[in-house]
Amino acid sequence: RVLHRTDRQGYKAGALEAGRRQTEAEFLVIFDSDFVPPADFLLRMMPHFYQADGTPEADLALVQAQWGHINHNQWALTLSQSLWVDDHHTLQMAWRSAAHRFVNFTGTAGVWRAEAIEAAGGWKARSLVEDCELSFRSLFAGYRTKFVKEIVAPAELPATVTAYKAQQKRWTQGWVQLQRMHLRTMLLEYPASPLRRLHMLYMMCISWQWPLWALWMLVLPLLVYTGHWFGALSPAAGLVFYLLPSLVWLT
Repeated sequence: RVLHRTDRQGYKAGALEAGRRQTEAEFLVIFDSDFVPPADFLLRMMPHFYQADGTPEADLALVQAQWGHINHNQWALTLSQSLWVDDHHTLQMAWRSAAHRFVNFTGTAGVWRAEAIEAAGGWKARSLVEDCELSFRSLFAGYRTKFVKEIVAPAELPATVTAYKAQQKRWTQGWVQLQRMHLRTMLLEYPASPLRRLHMLYMMCISWQWPLWALWMLVLPLLVYTGHWFGALSPAAGLVFYLLPSLVWLT
């Protein structure tokens, strides 16, 4: 069935919540309209919710698939985006899933356990990244999430600079809204080891890396010119304070 709401309250989050209340299904699969899932998508995704003997993985809230690309060779912008998305998914999210058993939902190409959404309080329109926001609430509710890089769902990348800027602005603004809502919980209430908490804080505050690196690049030449950088003390100090952080971040 194709459902149409009489109003657009809550936008995507509102639509997802309204749809969730229309079904008793145990699992919900979500795609943005520009995705082209492979025919065997569900046949390959659903086994991850069960152990080898068929026992349900009751604490697994979400299985997230990797994004593929329909138009990555269109021009330089789409090619650059495809390289960034592949790095983010194939390397970063695969590592986070294996090391910490948590990845944020990317808003599409994922299967949710309906019970986990209910336990986390349902979809909410308090953030422009309602997908990530729900992921953290499910984490706080005691669930884990999983990323599977071997299952790829192709999609269309923003093909114009205007569309790309609008997408990135929406994502960045949404992550800051998420921080305002849940940073305190992550800092003070979430029961986790110091290393896991630090990693989750990094994930939650990841949008700050862009203004911080921009500030770093803009200020450093002035500090070098005026002699107020650590390299003025010794070459070793310059390496430790300026080159090393860059190399760690790139790694």
